[in-house]
Amino acid sequence: MEVRRETFLGMKPALLQIAGNVRADAHTRADDEITNIGGPWSEFKIGATVKGVYVAPKRRRSAGNRRPNLAGLLRTVMQEAVDANAERVVAELDALVNTAGARAGF
Repeated sequence: MEVRRETFLGMKPALLQIAGNVRADAHTRADDEITNIGGPWSEFKIGATVKGVYVAPKRRRSAGNRRPNLAGLLRTVMQEAVDANAERVVAELDALVNTAGARAGF
């Protein structure tokens, strides 16, 4: 669902907070499920655009690929984190939209 820029800017901090829960879960899963991942490779960043909120790996390899399967492994833990938190995210988004609607008089 795409929203107006003004609406998005007002909701962005709450959206990033909701995504933060998924990021933390993805980080924990990466540390637990991927062998020899080490420090910064298990960290994720979050961002928000008017089209949605995302979780992505924080670090990118600049040259060569010493571990070609890492991208797939990170994708798997990110998807697992999204799936595990789906109900919670939907509930928090629903509450956010209801609060915004109440403020607007709906």
